[in-house]
Amino acid sequence: MTVTIEVSAFTGPYAGKNAPPTSYPIGLPELLNRAITVGGFVVGSAAHRTMRRGAIGALVRSSVHVIGAPPALSVTLLYERTESSEKAGITFRLGMAFAAIAASRILGVPALTHVGVLGGGRRADLVGADALNQTHIVEAKARAHGFSTTEEAHAKAQATNTAANLLLTGTTAATASTCLTDLSNSPLAVKLTDPPGSEDEPRRLDRPELLREYYSVVPELLSMKDREPSGIPVVDDHVDGAWLPGGDIWIGLERPLLETGRTTQRWDRVMESAMADERLSRENDRDGQHADDEDLARRSFTASDGHTVVLREHDGL
Repeated sequence: MTVTIEVSAFTGPYAGKNAPPTSYPIGLPELLNRAITVGGFVVGSAAHRTMRRGAIGALVRSSVHVIGAPPALSVTLLYERTESSEKAGITFRLGMAFAAIAASRILGVPALTHVGVLGGGRRADLVGADALNQTHIVEAKARAHGFSTTEEAHAKAQATNTAANLLLTGTTAATASTCLTDLSNSPLAVKLTDPPGSEDEPRRLDRPELLREYYSVVPELLSMKDREPSGIPVVDDHVDGAWLPGGDIWIGLERPLLETGRTTQRWDRVMESAMADERLSRENDRDGQHADDEDLARRSFTASDGHTVVLREHDGL
């Protein structure tokens, strides 16, 4: 399964990230993992938050499938025929998920949360930190029929405005990029661009709240139902999880993180390890984790942050 990612306009220490459209082995399990974990900070009970995550997963899975040879991610006929106002919510979810994929694979930022800064003007969607605790802002957008020059300019303005607002709080962004996902292409096409911004040295972003939210998915799921096997022995040997409401998407977390790691200090160490170059390179080679087994590579994705997603297969999906 492939998605193309183009990277442009990054400067300074990030100039080496720039690349023409390049195919990446991104499958449905990875897309669902990012769709479920991106954003965060939604107030509610564990049960309601878990049902919401199940609904997001079902929404994304009904809208994207694998087609063609070589196999590539593309939108489904259901997505194409959905009424425009309803489609807007689905498109928003897909834009967020692909922004999280691009941030992880290109910038080494495994977790993105919604921006929570005050200030005038429209603001970008997401913010996260890399292994050096440098802040990265990403404005996520997706469109069913590509992007106009005006839309790209507005997205860049939002990212730059967020960087300015964060600077007022004492945090300087290392990058303030736009992630534009064109859903009209097959394979789906993602463009990550960093508009001109501040030249100041990046400062540290406090991460404990981000980590608590990011790693809440599986503990909250297991607070409302017992552990369930994924049905894949190499996963069930060391990962605990359960099927999200709806029953078609299984998500789990490495057992040590559940049994002894429910502290931000433990999760922080795991996240730092996940962001290390050697582990990210292994993740970016994925289908990677089950490259010798085509069925497992199609059905499951194991992120370097400890999460695993497994799909239940159905005829027609």
